[in-house]
Amino acid sequence: MARPVSWLPRLPEIRRSVLGSVRTHYDRRALQSLFELMPRAGGRLMAMLRRGVPLGTSHLVEREALLRFLDAVAEAEDTAGALAQQKAENGALTRRKPRTLVRREFEEIDPASLATWLERGVLKETRFASAQQLADILWRIACAVQGEGLEEFCKLYEPEQPESAERQQGREEFRTIQAKIEAMRARRQRKPPESEVSCPAAAQVTS
Repeated sequence: MARPVSWLPRLPEIRRSVLGSVRTHYDRRALQSLFELMPRAGGRLMAMLRRGVPLGTSHLVEREALLRFLDAVAEAEDTAGALAQQKAENGALTRRKPRTLVRREFEEIDPASLATWLERGVLKETRFASAQQLADILWRIACAVQGEGLEEFCKLYEPEQPESAERQQGREEFRTIQAKIEAMRARRQRKPPESEVSCPAAAQVTS
């Protein structure tokens, strides 16, 4: 059974107050005072009427919009239905309060197991059915980058960085040195051993 609306018996009084007011806009606190509501109820009413002018992170409800709302409620045969329709029109349908997410200790997660949601440099489009399911996925990612898993995670999923000019130069110098060493080895292999080199003077003495 729907909870009764506390301000409905005062609806004519509220409308007269708005008609006689010099206000052009109402903020949340003004609505709380006008409707005699607690802060939470005032916030719900503000969300229901949020078609007004944005002011920073808050909104102001225009006097004419508030009067139209009061007239619609007064003329409705089904007051609860009229309020529900107003919520739907303003995108302020009541939503279930998210479950409390329980903190857990970090657990060991193999970074390779995250390939369902990650690829190199990309967090893939991830569909989830509840806030808890999304939290579980993000928790696995958070666990995977803890301790020794961070290095493996970076190898698998960090985008490849372009090689710097300094590193390229160092690589070329290394290749040049390596080529010189190989050339020296090749010359040594082609040179015959000293014992095999003929000595003409020694040959003449023997003869």
